[in-house]
Amino acid sequence: MTVQAPLLTYFGEPKQTEAIKTALEKTQAKIQLTGLIGSSFSLTASAVVRESNNPHLFIFRDKEEASYFINDLENLLNNEVFFFPASYRRAYQFEETDNANILLRIEVLNKLNQKRNPIIITYSEALSEKVVSRKELKKHTIGLKIADKIEIDDLEEMLLHLNFEKVDFVIAAGQYSIRGGILDVYSFADEYPFRLEFFDTEIESIRTFDINTQLSINAENKITIIPNTEAKKSLEDQVSVLEYLPKNSIIWAKDIAYTKGILDDYFKRANVEHKRIEESTIQHLSPENLFTNGYEFTSELENFSIIETHQQSFFKSDEKIEINTTSLTKINKQFDLLK
Repeated sequence: MTVQAPLLTYFGEPKQTEAIKTALEKTQAKIQLTGLIGSSFSLTASAVVRESNNPHLFIFRDKEEASYFINDLENLLNNEVFFFPASYRRAYQFEETDNANILLRIEVLNKLNQKRNPIIITYSEALSEKVVSRKELKKHTIGLKIADKIEIDDLEEMLLHLNFEKVDFVIAAGQYSIRGGILDVYSFADEYPFRLEFFDTEIESIRTFDINTQLSINAENKITIIPNTEAKKSLEDQVSVLEYLPKNSIIWAKDIAYTKGILDDYFKRANVEHKRIEESTIQHLSPENLFTNGYEFTSELENFSIIETHQQSFFKSDEKIEINTTSLTKINKQFDLLK
């Protein structure tokens, strides 16, 4: 099978890439990039991250802006890119969560918990929601590997304790099924479900499989099974997703002041919603436990290396780097200009 070269190899690295890499050698560096137009930001960022051993978090103003960037990055790089979206539309409306978004959020937490160095794309609204702490995530994680000895009934009991649903055939995250010595389970942190084959009490094989064809995709040596941690938000303390990031993480921010404003706005809305339901018999944590406000966000952000691309940087810059790009000529159907 031929592996297609990433698009970035055809462009070459922007000449300012080395200057950015050098500036990032300083701990908690604060860098401002200016002069970026269109996809020049994607090209510059891709050149920096593709051989980096650091986790990278990109914070955009909104979901649309983040989605365009993901598309650029996936075409420019061979690296795996992860999206961290918002899980629900309104504060305390836990029943209105988007299951697909929950899968993406938990996948990011799992990668960070495994001390990987992922490339994560997110936006203001998604950062307003806090996430389950590392301690709670570990407590609710089942780790399994080939040759482990465990009774299939004991594993089923563990899954039921984590609120997995027993079904005839697994089709969605949070489900499991048992047929003889075979257990299928769909973790919330993985794209595909797992099929575990037992020989007596020993795990003989682990494979991912396609829910439509039931055909195997990949063999796995070890796996982690994670439940819907978002469903426990009404009962357990949460933390900012920034707490999951290693200290050597590099954060790229389009407009920190804008994101701070969005977080403050969502926090105010959460306070209003919490007061409305506080007389209810349903148990809910306060906004401080569930949502990140603007001050908390910027205070945590300061502890990392930051690359800002806004004309007015939020933090005092240690270094300003100019990327000299210009807009494409507008041909307006004048094809002689294009030629």
